[in-house]
Amino acid sequence: MINAFKYGLKIGFGQKGTALIAYFLQFLLALPVGLQIYQVMEASIGNSLEINKLLGGYNDTVVTDLLNVHGASLSPLLGQLRWVLLVYLIVSVFINAGLLHAVSREEKGWKIFWEGGAVYFFRFLKVALFFVAIAAVWTGIVWVPFLGFFQKSPEVFSSEKISVLLLLVVLLFYFLGLFFLFNWSLVCRLKILEEGMRVGSSLKKGLAFSVRHFFSLLGLLLLFLFLQILCAGIYWWAEDSAGMVSPILIFLFFIFQQLLIFSRWIFKIAIYGGMRKIYLERSE
Repeated sequence: MINAFKYGLKIGFGQKGTALIAYFLQFLLALPVGLQIYQVMEASIGNSLEINKLLGGYNDTVVTDLLNVHGASLSPLLGQLRWVLLVYLIVSVFINAGLLHAVSREEKGWKIFWEGGAVYFFRFLKVALFFVAIAAVWTGIVWVPFLGFFQKSPEVFSSEKISVLLLLVVLLFYFLGLFFLFNWSLVCRLKILEEGMRVGSSLKKGLAFSVRHFFSLLGLLLLFLFLQILCAGIYWWAEDSAGMVSPILIFLFFIFQQLLIFSRWIFKIAIYGGMRKIYLERSE
C-alpha cells in the first residue's frame, strides 16, 4: 500500500499538465454560476455594511441574517441547481475518463486526455449512473430508519452522549460504504480500460476485486484523503489567522484557493495511479 501511495504521488505530480486541463474545464463550468451568484448578491446585499464583517472571517450570525433577509434573491439560482448538477455529472464523467485514460496509458497532454474522454465517455457514464443510483439507495438504507430513531433516542437512552456516539458510529459506517463504492467504481473503470471489459462484466468482477482487497484500497484512499484534509486545514488556518482584510490578502487567498482546487486534481490523479498499481499487481 505504501509503495502504491508513493507511486500515486509520482504519477499525480507528473501529470500536472493533465490536471491543469481538468482544472480549466471545471473552472469554465463553475464560472457562469459564480457570475450569477455575484450579480445577485451585488444587487441585493451589495450595499449592506453587514457583509463587511465577513472579510475578517466566517460569521454565522451575519450569514444567517443575510439569508433570511435576502434569501429570495437566491431562490432562482437554487431552482437551476438540478440542471447544474446534471451538467456537472456529464462533464465530470468526461474529465475523469480523460484523466484515467492518461494514467492508464502513462502519457500526458491534451490529446491523450481528449481521446480518453471521447472513447470511454458512454461506458463510464453507464458506470457513473449505476453508482449514483447505488449511492442513493445506500443513503436511504442508512439514514431513513436511523433518523426516525435518532429523534426518539433521548427518550430511549439515559444520556444524550449515547445518541451522539451512535450518530458518529452511523456516520463512520455510512462513509465506509461510500468509500467502498468509490473503490468499486474505480476498479470497474480500470477493468474497462486495462482489459476492455463490458460494463456489466466490469461491475461483477470489480465487485469481487474490491471485496477481496478492501483494506488495501481503503487504506490507500484514506492516505490521500488525509493529505487533502491537511492542505485544506493549512489554508483555513492561514485564512483564520490573517483574514481577508486588505486587497492584497484577498488576492493572495484567492490564489491559494485556486492552488488548493488544483491540488485536488493532482491528488485525484494520484489516487488513480495508486489504485492502478494495486490493481495491476493483484489482478488474477
